Amino acid sequence: MSDFLTLGEKQKAREVIERAMRAGYAIRVWEGEDWALSKPSLNVAEIMAALGSTGEDRIDFVEPTPYTGQSYKKVGWILFIYGNCPDGSELYADWSDNELTNKIVS
Repeated sequence: MSDFLTLGEKQKAREVIERAMRAGYAIRVWEGEDWALSKPSLNVAEIMAALGSTGEDRIDFVEPTPYTGQSYKKVGWILFIYGNCPDGSELYADWSDNELTNKIVS
């Protein structure tokens, strides 16, 4: 994990990741130019280590879709922007406006 994240941002990121996983979703991490974590993961330590290589990350929530030919289906996302507020209260810059993501964010 990079120095881009404050302790408050790390805590807030971990909370949203754990809520998504409790809801049954795996996580992928897009760092703005490339995948920091392209394969869906359920490993919190692995996901947290993929965050913060740049000033922002998009966290994708995915579920298995065995009948589509893909190994996963993206069902929502949250955009993390680092450095806005050290306590993490402004970590979520944007997210997909659907029931799943709104529940994870709130």
